[in-house]
Amino acid sequence: MQRICPVCNGIVALAVSCPDCGKYMEDLGHVSDYFGPYSPYEENFWPASNSQALRRVSGNCVHFLQCPQCQRCTSRWVSKIMA
Repeated sequence: MQRICPVCNGIVALAVSCPDCGKYMEDLGHVSDYFGPYSPYEENFWPASNSQALRRVSGNCVHFLQCPQCQRCTSRWVSKIMA
């Protein structure tokens, strides 16, 4: 079994209100989509480490969000689930 992001796989939707205007923010996708063409597929090859930062990244999926009303941008961590 592998760990997958429930948002990337359409199991749940990300519903986050903009802290500035209150509108629902749009999910712009996984943060790795912005780094390069193969970055979404390279996460499984990251070296094992005792670093809390690496454990947090490998156990979560970071999504970019943008408000369609005021254009504020933020990110959210989504916990991966076993599939």
